[in-house]
Amino acid sequence: MKYLKPRGGWYHFERVVPTDVRHLIEQKEWWHSLDTDSKVEAEARCRRRTVETDEQLKQARSGTYGRLSQIEVEDLAAQWSIDFQLINRENIAREAYPDVWGELEPIGDEAPRPIIRKKTDLTQYVTDWMNRTGITAITTDTPDFEALLDACLEEYHVSNPEISSQWKDMIAELGGPTASTFGTLKRVKKVDPSRRLSCAFKKYLEGNPDLSDSAVSDFGTGVRRFIEFCGDLDVEEIDRTHAEKFRDGLIRLPSRPPNKIRELTMPKQLDWADTNETNTLQRGAINKNLQGVKLTLDYGRDCDA
Repeated sequence: MKYLKPRGGWYHFERVVPTDVRHLIEQKEWWHSLDTDSKVEAEARCRRRTVETDEQLKQARSGTYGRLSQIEVEDLAAQWSIDFQLINRENIAREAYPDVWGELEPIGDEAPRPIIRKKTDLTQYVTDWMNRTGITAITTDTPDFEALLDACLEEYHVSNPEISSQWKDMIAELGGPTASTFGTLKRVKKVDPSRRLSCAFKKYLEGNPDLSDSAVSDFGTGVRRFIEFCGDLDVEEIDRTHAEKFRDGLIRLPSRPPNKIRELTMPKQLDWADTNETNTLQRGAINKNLQGVKLTLDYGRDCDA
């Protein structure tokens, strides 16, 4: 089997990282023990690892590869928050209570709208900070950047609880007046990483080592496309609405697009298909994609029960 190597009585996974993506994956090869001397078990583990590394290569080539850990993302968010608060803390108060404080003459890097109510504003402020401070560990239009935005918003709410939408709602419930200047961009609901669909699929593969290579590939493709299209959601929050949305997207998905289009995420492939004449996925392929998601959801929910 490709990538499966016997070493000293144990089996290892060995695969060279292509040169065109090494600057993203930051290693020349994947090499590690499969922790078994059984060839049958090693082959099953090798198949799963092959699917995982195939996915990493696809993400690297489509610009969606995530390199940072959650701790690293949260550290960057804390740095952004300290910088933003130092520059804008007084302006936040002035915008929240304009009748009391009045306007402050800008002197440099102040945010034009320091009470953040729109994601576009948050995106701009974080991007400007990255450019100004020379942050290169993360780039826009990637999962890492989206995770950074979520973490920055959380830091912003922690630093400014008195102007949050939750605080505004609390005051209203108590019958008090709330200024129209209050209210911020809503917090993003946090999801336990172990409950995400991507994690559930890894557990599904571990719990079903006898799956054929084609099944692992087909189901993995379905889960990947669902995550690209609907997000890496908590398995308990995925419902019929998500399934129907995903099915409708698969019906429009091109079946044999050019290679440069095939490497794009599902939403971008759909954008291309909307402006180009192309054949779309056949029913059998659609059903395999849906089956992969369904089996993963069933397995994940059964494990939680």
